Amino acid sequence: MNPNAYVGFFTLLMILVIPASQASAEDVSQQTSEDSSGVVCKEGWVLVWEDDGTPVCMESENVLKLVESGGIPSRTVDKISVSDKRAHEVSENTYAFQFNYCADVYNQGALGIIVSSDIEKIPVQIDPNIQIHQCHQYGTQIQALPSSSIEVSLFYEKDMQTLFKVFDKKKMNLEDDLVHYQQKLLKLQNPNLGEDNSERINQIKMQIDLINHVIQSYKEGLNTLRSLQ
Repeated sequence: MNPNAYVGFFTLLMILVIPASQASAEDVSQQTSEDSSGVVCKEGWVLVWEDDGTPVCMESENVLKLVESGGIPSRTVDKISVSDKRAHEVSENTYAFQFNYCADVYNQGALGIIVSSDIEKIPVQIDPNIQIHQCHQYGTQIQALPSSSIEVSLFYEKDMQTLFKVFDKKKMNLEDDLVHYQQKLLKLQNPNLGEDNSERINQIKMQIDLINHVIQSYKEGLNTLRSLQ
């Protein structure tokens, strides 16, 4: 099985945000400094991006107004709510992934974070007692090909039924794949074939291990989602 078959959901890397007309001169004037990671905003202000990718600092209340009016995509809220993302490879294609989540007026009601890669998808529950303007650190282990494929998105009560369907369907598809590769392995292990299939057998065993891991991951993800109902 090619792991690329398990392309992660909710790709968030290419994000376009606020039209230039939405950012006032006063907002831009609040930018305090710039480093290799981009603009740094003063306390109480939020970094957002114009359509052309220009970084702009805005007050949190203004971001909330844009969210409520539909002038800012939910994916943008994901991006400005989650920061300091770090991935450390602990074994081949397995990463310890850490990030900070900051609660604010524009992301109230978020239940958790979906951490996605090109192989796996994991829900991480947010502390229900987190206060506005507090930031908490979270982490999980996730299977991924390159670490750059690891992405995050917020989910809310309104997203729960869709997530249940997605996780359950993915689990069932993987279970079908597992049966297919187990049957293929049995055929290759037939001593009457009279040929050396050891390399191919080892490859299929690795594929079966990966499928089993991801199936278990989706089962645990479903349990996490159920606990949030």
